[in-house]
Amino acid sequence: MNGRIFILLCLVFAILQGPLLPPVLLEGFALLSLISTDREQIRTDRLVVLFFSGLLFDLIQDRTIGVTSLIFGVAAVVFQLLGRSGIKNPVFFAVGAVLANIVRAQILFGQIFVIPTIICGLLTYFYFKFTNEENVVYKRY
Repeated sequence: MNGRIFILLCLVFAILQGPLLPPVLLEGFALLSLISTDREQIRTDRLVVLFFSGLLFDLIQDRTIGVTSLIFGVAAVVFQLLGRSGIKNPVFFAVGAVLANIVRAQILFGQIFVIPTIICGLLTYFYFKFTNEENVVYKRY
């Protein structure tokens, strides 16, 4: 995923999550979709994009500035280190997205949003199940 597209998605999610959607819904999915594009090493441009998207979430949702950036950065480092072991199972990514949502919700809002967290986990699972290179069937022409 391109960094500009990721920041644009974060802007749209942050604006919609105030009045229309629960405050924590798709951050874990967005985080893992950006991280999964580079499984071998942590790229500094990805960390910069995560930092600014975290600031964007905090500014629009009127939360303490930098907390979401810190959560995104720590999650990126942890998932990159775990991803080097060759784990490509979609369940791993779904659990990671759920954990990222739970941590962010607990730190910023003081509660866990169960239904949005389950939706995020399912969305992440199906996204990585159907976009994983091993699961894609290519037709020969």
